[in-house]
Amino acid sequence: MKHIKSSILEQELRRIAKESGCGLSDIERMSDSHNAFVRDGESEPVQLSNLKTQDIEYIIPGILAKPLTYLVHADGGTGKTALCQTIIKHILEEKPLNVYGEKVPVKRKSKNSLVKWGSE
Repeated sequence: MKHIKSSILEQELRRIAKESGCGLSDIERMSDSHNAFVRDGESEPVQLSNLKTQDIEYIIPGILAKPLTYLVHADGGTGKTALCQTIIKHILEEKPLNVYGEKVPVKRKSKNSLVKWGSE
């Protein structure tokens, strides 16, 4: 019986990999991590109504929280620098950002805010 479940799981992982465009090894690694998380009982699901909420200040609502550090990681030539430059330009100019077809407001806390720019 375990062999049947294993083959069904493998088929499902292959389907997810194909639909997501991710490699099968990446999907298997995520599945293994999830199974280890569940097996080890590291946490229990929590109802949304029981989650503690806190006010989060956003530079770009729902996207870019302040003050957090973000890591943008991808292969070379995929547009990481262009993405960061575009976001910084929108922040500095307080120019709305187009996110999934909607204009999202961008606000700096003060006109004297500094944006630190690091290069690769």
